Amino acid sequence: MNTLHSQLVADILSQAIFSNYKTYALLGAFSLLNLLASSFFGGYWKKRGETLATKADFKTLETQLTATTRVAEEVRSAINQADWAAREWNALQRTKLEEYLLTTHELDTSFDGMRNRWIYQSDEDEAQGLDKRLSMLAALYFPMLSQATSALAHSYIQCRMSILAAGKAVNGLHKENFVGRDAQMQKFQDTWKPLYAEFHKQLSEIEQLAAQQMQLLSVGPVRKIPTSSTLAGVPT
Repeated sequence: MNTLHSQLVADILSQAIFSNYKTYALLGAFSLLNLLASSFFGGYWKKRGETLATKADFKTLETQLTATTRVAEEVRSAINQADWAAREWNALQRTKLEEYLLTTHELDTSFDGMRNRWIYQSDEDEAQGLDKRLSMLAALYFPMLSQATSALAHSYIQCRMSILAAGKAVNGLHKENFVGRDAQMQKFQDTWKPLYAEFHKQLSEIEQLAAQQMQLLSVGPVRKIPTSSTLAGVPT
């Protein structure tokens, strides 16, 4: 090709090309060959560029899909852990709510032991710290019951003080002073009845609130775990 080109240039300069018809044939062949080569290699490089662009686009899509899948799995894992923690917390609250209600009824039954010990001078042990345990359970697990718990604890203390005062008044008299002792017991009963009625009113309110709370805990949290397709727009 270089030799042919050189010959053509030399012929043109010497004007020999105009007297040599073979030169025209060579020039035409050279032009045709150049046109075919340009067409072939131009199409080749264009196709090559399109192929490389397609591969680059595919690689980008593959990277985005991998990132989206990773984010989806991370979100799913986080939600699963949150659901597990919520279920465990609900289970613990149900257990503590049962303990809370049992403690409220222990408050009620403890009055019998108080009367036996402080009024009738028996050796029966008195339950201690029930109101504090109840307040602790409400503060730690059921803040929505704090107000009702405080009201019940206050009513409990009023009842307990009434029993202690009656025991002091009755046992401060001589054992053979039956009239005086009976009068003090009657005074205690008159004071005790409205205090105990208020206590039971507060206890009933707490039982209703606790029943509502137990229903909420039984339902538990409901979460919809997203999939990769729902997270396609999540940035990486």
